[in-house]
Amino acid sequence: MCNLINSRKEYAKIRSEINQIYETQYKNKRIAAHTSFGIDGKAYVYWFENHGFDEYNIFYVVRDFH
Repeated sequence: MCNLINSRKEYAKIRSEINQIYETQYKNKRIAAHTSFGIDGKAYVYWFENHGFDEYNIFYVVRDFH
């Protein structure tokens, strides 16, 4: 299943998580994937464009069944 983030709360949660590990995980990567639990408690992979710290465009969200 593919969708986009539907709520500001979920976007804020994922953005905060990315920010916490930005320097070691995502710095200098144009496109990246971040795995996390959504606000519904299910696991997802959030694909995003990286435009610098705290500047992300999450463009693809897919459920992670692993």
